[in-house]
Amino acid sequence: MLNKNDLLVLILQIVTDYLSIEENYRNKDTIDQHTVLFGEDGCLDSMGIVSIVVDIEDKLAEIDINVNLMSDKAMSSKHSPFRTSLSLAEYIIELTHE
Repeated sequence: MLNKNDLLVLILQIVTDYLSIEENYRNKDTIDQHTVLFGEDGCLDSMGIVSIVVDIEDKLAEIDINVNLMSDKAMSSKHSPFRTSLSLAEYIIELTHE
């Protein structure tokens, strides 16, 4: 089972890898747990968030953690779990404890 710090490392690596192929994102060296991923001032567009979510789900499945991050629960949440890497890690922890 991954802890929150391990999840953050995984998420940040996936986001950084994705942004490294995006020519229009110039601040990829400043990605941290509080960087806005999606939404106003986010570094990812809708295709970017889908791409990283698929990559995260795939990496977690490799270690027998099966989660659906694009569930109705995530989409209807008052506070998006996709806002920052930290909120996404906390959401994954929550899902694995259900």
